Amino acid sequence: MKQRIITAIILNIIVALVFVLRQFVSTYIFDALMCLVIIISANEVSRVFNRSGRLNNGLLITIYPILAYVAFFFGMHYQLNIWFIILINLAIIVLLMFVEMMIVLISKNKLKGEYEKTKLAKSFTEFCFNKVLLTGFIMLYPAFLLSSMFFINNIANFEYLNVSRFGQVDFGLFLLLLPILTTVATDTCAYFVGSAIKGPKLCPLISPNKTISGAIGGIFGGIIFGFGIYGIFVACGLLETVLPAYVIVIYTILASVLSEVGDICASIIKRKARTKDYSSIFPGHGGFMDRLDGISFSVLFTLLFFLLFIL
Repeated sequence: MKQRIITAIILNIIVALVFVLRQFVSTYIFDALMCLVIIISANEVSRVFNRSGRLNNGLLITIYPILAYVAFFFGMHYQLNIWFIILINLAIIVLLMFVEMMIVLISKNKLKGEYEKTKLAKSFTEFCFNKVLLTGFIMLYPAFLLSSMFFINNIANFEYLNVSRFGQVDFGLFLLLLPILTTVATDTCAYFVGSAIKGPKLCPLISPNKTISGAIGGIFGGIIFGFGIYGIFVACGLLETVLPAYVIVIYTILASVLSEVGDICASIIKRKARTKDYSSIFPGHGGFMDRLDGISFSVLFTLLFFLLFIL
């Protein structure tokens, strides 16, 4: 527990410094660091699958976040519609899956040896097909989900959205802090409430430590912290008339639920791979994806929610 607390303090200091650099130096610093984090996170998921015999192409998975950011950057520069840029990023995944299919066809003899070792598929054809699909899946989860932060961080640069109508605040910062802190609050409150009250398990076959009481406590914690962030930004100039409080209540409920869904999805992957953590880079906390499992779902939801209903 002591090691976990020390690591958490260090991580919070690093994250705070990253946001300071974003505010006072350049938003592109945040983009660059986020791109690195996405690459590391995606490779953690890739290695977990590889260790369990479910092969995928780590090189293409590493390349995808870079291509996704290049597409985003030029899309932003030429003021393309955000939905169009999102479609381009999905098209890049399809293209890279096609490249992986070509690689599989070229290296069939080598893959036959891997297939004989694992025997995880009914046939060699299915084994190869699964490798292509899994490579594409990891590009989607977590890389595509987390790449939503590129859009959120630079939301003010898309002139057609006219975010200045929300008041004299950094709306991109608001949209970054909202899902991150709501998710952290959900995760933290779920842990403490679940530990204190206990009760029936939420999903015992997937994550035995999660309880229904913890899940409910996490949602309430997310609502309280999310609304607290909203209150701070309103005090700093965010216009309540443009972004009413009831919208934030609806948002925080859905974001908290989705962050818990993301946590459960990560647990499913780790259980299938028979591992406790994605990596051990953070003592007591695991890897990047162990910290970003819920955030990956909530940031994509944040982007879609505000694009569809607010912006």
